Amino acid sequence: MADKGNIRAKLDSEILDVAFSYEDEEVFIMPRGSKIYDVWYGTGENEVKKTYTSLEDLMTDKFYNGKSLEEIADRIKVKYY
Repeated sequence: MADKGNIRAKLDSEILDVAFSYEDEEVFIMPRGSKIYDVWYGTGENEVKKTYTSLEDLMTDKFYNGKSLEEIADRIKVKYY
């Protein structure tokens, strides 16, 4: 499983994209530079897209069915691209 500190460090580097599944939905996080992150959660008609302008907001927003990335980090298997 993932570690929130490791996820935060990888995203802060803005070098790697992040993908994982949570509650049977796919999640993709793409850093765009200047601490801007695009996030896609779900697929098809359930897909939601959100843009964050800070890593702190990305980590603490309760975007994943009422949970934040910090809260679910230890329950997900993260892939870095």
